[in-house]
Amino acid sequence: MFIPLLASAALISLSSFFAYKAAEHVVKKQYGEALFDASYYLRDLPTFAGFTALFASTYFSGYILLSSYTANVFLLCGVLLAAYYVIFRGVLLTVFANRFRSILRTRYGCTETIVFDGARSRYQGGGVPSYVAAHLQAQMETSSKVAAPIGFVWLIFIYGALQYVPYVWIKGLVASGLVSLYCSIFSTFALLPASNDESSSKWRASPYSSSIPVVVFLVLFTFLTPLTTSPAFRVFN
Repeated sequence: MFIPLLASAALISLSSFFAYKAAEHVVKKQYGEALFDASYYLRDLPTFAGFTALFASTYFSGYILLSSYTANVFLLCGVLLAAYYVIFRGVLLTVFANRFRSILRTRYGCTETIVFDGARSRYQGGGVPSYVAAHLQAQMETSSKVAAPIGFVWLIFIYGALQYVPYVWIKGLVASGLVSLYCSIFSTFALLPASNDESSSKWRASPYSSSIPVVVFLVLFTFLTPLTTSPAFRVFN
């Protein structure tokens, strides 16, 4: 049992790493390194590619080297971990985008519509938006580091809890989780920064636009899970 687990872990790790690096290269080439480093949504694209490779390799290696039950448990753990990332990042961006707009308006009297994501790159020549965005992004990076150990503990808890969940429920949760997660990921494409400086729409500049992926996932997952876990619904059979 140890050798198949080791081989599966190696396959999953390598495929996720190469998918991440390949997507990172493509995005940097398309948008430029400066905008990539300043935009959370652009930096999320390679992460989503890595998650996709993780799901695919987990499904493949699980069904070849492990049992279908174990494969679905690992796959559901990966889906819930990715969902945790999307939700945490969306909430964090919403909070800091609100702070960004509030600071610009109350302290500096700036009423211009400015998107928080990528502002450090668009105003890299200096100025108040660049300074405030850089300061808040440094705080956000610190907050993001807290999410890693929390996510690790969350993953262990979920894996332990899934050992007592019926197999049909696990398959249903995988189905509803994947659909909800990728609908949430696709919704972030509308939030990607424009390659030119002044083409951002007003709705994108709203700090609450960052919560769209969070709402999409939670709403779909809430409505789909009772359907996919019901006895009348069978998936992956």
